[in-house]
Amino acid sequence: MGDLSWDSFEPAQGDFSFAWFDKIMDKMYANGIRVILDIPGTPAPIWLHRKYTGVDIVTQNGTRLPPAERYMDDISDPNYVREAGILADALTKRYAHHPAVVAIGYDNEIGNGYMSYSEADRQRFIAWLKKKYGTIEELNKPGRHRVGRAG
Repeated sequence: MGDLSWDSFEPAQGDFSFAWFDKIMDKMYANGIRVILDIPGTPAPIWLHRKYTGVDIVTQNGTRLPPAERYMDDISDPNYVREAGILADALTKRYAHHPAVVAIGYDNEIGNGYMSYSEADRQRFIAWLKKKYGTIEELNKPGRHRVGRAG
């Protein structure tokens, strides 16, 4: 429970609303129903897209897409990562000891979204490659990228 509800849990940045979900959780427990709490990572709320435009998806030709449907969040954006962590922390602190909760998960469909091609994404990828391989020579070492190679 909780999937797709980020905007309901946090209708404005830092303004958490849990009373509605408390009632649901209490009813589940009262009726003997155990719950897996899902910390929603997508869709990100509109306030997040408006404040941090790096969360928007950018197409290969540079067009910034408005978040018109599910999975239209750049989950690699540092602002997205930070804000999703804040939400996860708030939900975990609120419900970790609720008697109905048997497990807590994070967004069971992460990575199903659109690929973003923003300049910021490109720079983060280059930084990752430099950290992983160190040099262009090491990156391009023959045999490094064979399909099916373990490790």
